[in-house]
Amino acid sequence: ALLQNQNRAGRVNDPSIFPDLCTSHRKNLMHMLKNHQRVQDIKRRCIKAKEELSENLHVRLKWIMYIEKKMYELANKLTMHQENVRRLMGLLQVVEQIHRAPRVYVGAITEVARRHVFSQAFVEWATALSSENWEVWQREVTTRRQFIQHFSTHFLASLFPGMDDLPPDFATKPPDKFDDTLPKLSKEDIEQLQSILPELASMLVVGEVVAVPPLLRKALHSHTANIDTPRLSQMLAK
Repeated sequence: ALLQNQNRAGRVNDPSIFPDLCTSHRKNLMHMLKNHQRVQDIKRRCIKAKEELSENLHVRLKWIMYIEKKMYELANKLTMHQENVRRLMGLLQVVEQIHRAPRVYVGAITEVARRHVFSQAFVEWATALSSENWEVWQREVTTRRQFIQHFSTHFLASLFPGMDDLPPDFATKPPDKFDDTLPKLSKEDIEQLQSILPELASMLVVGEVVAVPPLLRKALHSHTANIDTPRLSQMLAK
C-alpha cells in the first residue's frame, strides 16, 4: 500500500492529494505497528514459555541425575554385599565340612570295610557259580552237538526245525576283581577304632552285606539237593 501511494503521488504530481496520502500512510504504519507489537508479544511469550520449560526440565533432570546417582551408589553397595555374602557362604561351607568331618570320615571307613566284605564274598560265589554254570552249559552243548552230528544227515531232520539251537553261555565266566584300590581296612580295624573312640562307637558299624540276591539264594538252596554243585553249596553255607 505504501508503494502504491508513492507511485500514485509521482504520477499525479498534485499537492492536494498529499493529505489523503499521508492519512492513508499513517493508517498503514499504525497497522504495521500493531502487527509488529503482536509479533513481539508472541515472541516474548514464546521466550517466557521456553524459559519456564527449560527451568522445569532442569529441575526434573536434576532429580533424575540425583536418583541415578543414588541407584549407582546402591548398586555398588549391593555388589559389595553380594561379594561379602558369597565369601561368607564359602567360609560357612568350610566350617560345615569341618563340623561334618568326623561323621564323614567314620562313614567312609565303615563303607570301605563293608565294600571289602562284599567284593570278596561276591567274587567268591560268582566265580563258583560261573564255574558250575560253565560245566552245565558245556555238558548241554556237547550233548546237543553229538545228537545233531548224527541227526542232521537224516531225511527226518527237516521235520524238526530248530534242533541246531544252542543254549546261551549265561554266567559262564567269572567276574573281574574290583575294589582293589580301596584302603586296606577290615572289621578288626573297625573294632579297634570302636575301642579307641567310644563316643563314635555307634557310628562305627559295618552295614549288612548281601552278596547273593535273596531270590537266587533261595532258589539255589532249593535245588542244592538235586544239582551236583558242591562248591556253590559251600559258598552258600558261608
